[in-house]
Amino acid sequence: MTEEKIAERYRALLDINNAVVACQSREELMQAIQEHLHRVLTFDRVSFALYDLGKGTHSFYAVGGTASEYIKVGRSFNVQENYPNTSLSLDQPVIRHDLSVIQRNEIEEQIYAEGVHSYCVVPLLVRGYPLGTLNVVSSARHQYAETDVAFLQEVANQISLAVWNLRSFEQLREEMEQRRRAEEILRESEEFKTRLIEGSQDCIKVLDLEGRLLSMNAGGMQVLEICDFTPLRNSFWIEFWQGEFRTAAETAVASARHGNRGQFVGFCPTMGGKPRWWDVTVTPILNSEGTPEKLLAVSRDITESKYAEIRLRAIVEGTASVTGKDFFRSMVQHLATAIPVRYAFVTECANPERTKARILAFWNGNDFTDEFEYEVAKTTCEAVYQGETCFYANELQRLFPEETALVDLQGESYIGIPLMNVAGDFIGHLAVIDTQPMAEPRGMDVLKIFAARAGAELERKKAEDDLRRALREVERLKNQLHAENIYLQEEIRSENNFEEIVGNSPALLEVLQQVERVAPTDATVLILGETGTGKELIARGIHNLSPRKERPLVKVNCGAISAGLVESELFGHVKGAFTGAVDKRVGRFELAHGGTLFLDEVGELPMETQVKLLRVLQEGEFEPVGSSKTIKVDVRIIAATNRNLEEEVNAGKFRADLYYRLNVLPIRNPALRERRDDIPQLAMFFLSRFARKFGRKMEGIGQETIELLTNYGWPGNVRELQNLIERGVVLASGTILTLDRAMLPPASVPKVQAVAAPASLPMPSSNPDTSLENVERQHILEVLAQTNWVIEGERGAAKVLNLHPNTLRSRMKKLGIQRPK
Repeated sequence: MTEEKIAERYRALLDINNAVVACQSREELMQAIQEHLHRVLTFDRVSFALYDLGKGTHSFYAVGGTASEYIKVGRSFNVQENYPNTSLSLDQPVIRHDLSVIQRNEIEEQIYAEGVHSYCVVPLLVRGYPLGTLNVVSSARHQYAETDVAFLQEVANQISLAVWNLRSFEQLREEMEQRRRAEEILRESEEFKTRLIEGSQDCIKVLDLEGRLLSMNAGGMQVLEICDFTPLRNSFWIEFWQGEFRTAAETAVASARHGNRGQFVGFCPTMGGKPRWWDVTVTPILNSEGTPEKLLAVSRDITESKYAEIRLRAIVEGTASVTGKDFFRSMVQHLATAIPVRYAFVTECANPERTKARILAFWNGNDFTDEFEYEVAKTTCEAVYQGETCFYANELQRLFPEETALVDLQGESYIGIPLMNVAGDFIGHLAVIDTQPMAEPRGMDVLKIFAARAGAELERKKAEDDLRRALREVERLKNQLHAENIYLQEEIRSENNFEEIVGNSPALLEVLQQVERVAPTDATVLILGETGTGKELIARGIHNLSPRKERPLVKVNCGAISAGLVESELFGHVKGAFTGAVDKRVGRFELAHGGTLFLDEVGELPMETQVKLLRVLQEGEFEPVGSSKTIKVDVRIIAATNRNLEEEVNAGKFRADLYYRLNVLPIRNPALRERRDDIPQLAMFFLSRFARKFGRKMEGIGQETIELLTNYGWPGNVRELQNLIERGVVLASGTILTLDRAMLPPASVPKVQAVAAPASLPMPSSNPDTSLENVERQHILEVLAQTNWVIEGERGAAKVLNLHPNTLRSRMKKLGIQRPK
């Protein structure tokens, strides 16, 4: 999965978190999940299903996506009958890749008949309690992978509390409705009418069919502050209501007159002018024939609950559109006003030991105080920080004498509610303090509701912060990878350029023509040639002329890697794949994706590695060492060898099938002795390079030296010529490069007149080891001995060698020269 897809999933998860805050119903929640999830995951339908552990059933709670006869709200199924011996009813995900090839249960048969081929189910957990599942289905096979399961689990973790809250509110409303219906039945019963009507605080009125007042209970008269009912008898009850409530009263009376029940909630002040809200029910009183004879109007005072509802709605509306710090501030301010109390505040744990609290928002009755941290020991919130709900009705200052802030606040009573995350871990607390005693925990239900909401917001904020940090890290890694890729390409280009192929001999021109023909294709190229002929330059030339030139050319020297590490170098490995694999390593094939992989000395590959290489060439895929995950790559292969692979195949040292795969477009790179016309040009090229490298002024090469170089056999090819010119530049005392034939192996030196070495430089020793590095090392040692190992100054070795002191030190370090002790 690419960094862009990972970042998009993080953004989708962040959007889902934000959307959950404003959802007021299951439909809104499902719409939000469906909208944001579709951006990063393919599915036909998404749904929530909730458990009924008592019945052992699973019921669809909300469904989004294409229509389905089976997956719809309210549909239930038995968990154990369909998923015996599985963890579906607990806390583990379930994934099915292809329903057409497995034994399907009843549920799977139903959805398979509707075209579903794969699905994924992840648990919804609240404080570790299995609430239900989040489900996605698709008509495509193998739609979901393990990375999708992990992502869906993150989504489920964020929405599970919202689903739990929505279901809880629905259950609460249902319970309230059931209670209200039971109370209505009770009020309508004969026993209630005969024994309790007069003493009831409900206003119970008997009306005629036109709605005139005939009688009223004493308790109702007291609530309405009516001293004498006589003036009100035969007055129209409807006229006590105003505006929209009068219309509602007329409708209720009309409904009861026709044998039905009329009901509404309305506002009507008492006779003394006190504002009151009423829950009104109008029902018919039937005669012996079953037809309405009179009407019974019952009005229950719901002023307190109505105002509580209004306050609760004000808090919800005040916090619905804000998040983070603004949410906490809005919540405590509205809570203090609604309950009402003087102070309200919310904190979070400031350390893992729960010994410190950090104020997130504190309302002091007039304004917000600054955020601060404090020790919880011996304070009102100490017990709350152990997970307890606390209520102190009075004498708060006496109970907590060491909490001196209570004196300044004049605190008398306190309520504290712990905040929990989805996993059930304590993360903070919500509290109120009043300057007056409380006979009972005022607004406890509201506080618990918003404690849960504050806990969810605190966890959402933490998740948002984590997501933002993760996105920043993804962006940083992306930029780092981009920079490393640029660096890699620049390093490759700067080390050896195609332009460094020097010469115009017929043999070389034929090779370059082959390069131009094969470069535009993606075919595998096998470069054959002796050591030192410049096979890597030919490979780079092919790459730089190909459509892949903007992607890297990655080189692997198969002969320079130990047999035990070749596979790791080519294909990478996972952490712990073998002893010493302390971290994941990306292989050269994966690095070269989209570009070219140059396999130098391919004939040195072990036989077991040849098998994996053949598979990559055939199928374009491989598994890193220690991993079962298949990685697909798009790589062009250029191989090179100085061996005769046909002979290696016949000897059983190289696989024939791999040889045929590599030998699609063979290019033979000629030896230097086959292109002698290029030797003068190559020598001048290397002379210019090393003159710049060592800071020497060189104007040309002597004619006798040119003849010496041209007639030499060059078993080491261009690399040997390069080393010889480098050695000559280091040892040169003038501006014209002259080389003695003693610098070349005697068996290959042609019979030409030797050029006398300059008197200022000693001749090379007669030691049979006349390699460039050994001769250079011996010469520097002799000069250092003459100057008593002084490097700088007029009498130093750098002056004698005509080198910068730092250059000399660098050469000494490379040649392993150290001053004797």
